[in-house]
Amino acid sequence: MSAAVRDVTAAAVASAVAVTVALVVLPDQPTYRVAPVTLTVTVLAWSVVVGPVIGLAGAGFVQFTEWAAAHRASGWRLPAATITVFGVLGALAIPYPQLLGTAKDLPSSPSTEHYRW
Repeated sequence: MSAAVRDVTAAAVASAVAVTVALVVLPDQPTYRVAPVTLTVTVLAWSVVVGPVIGLAGAGFVQFTEWAAAHRASGWRLPAATITVFGVLGALAIPYPQLLGTAKDLPSSPSTEHYRW
């Protein structure tokens, strides 16, 4: 069997397993229900102003991730960095347990009271 056929077969089997698990484990409803947003002048103006700012932030994020990839830890520094980062995350999770969550607590946030979850 060639490498290409073997790779396609492995990908197909992995996809079938993923679909089977998803059918059994995941609900058949959306996780969040958000009320539809109607297009108003205010929403349009906000989008025109904030859209480019978010785009610039995204470009900055790409630059940051490229820098981080170029300066990633290797060798003995990799386990040390991993332990340090997860230790700091664990320490921050004590006063801020939302750091470890899946954002499913967002419906209870005061800023999202007008959404139908």
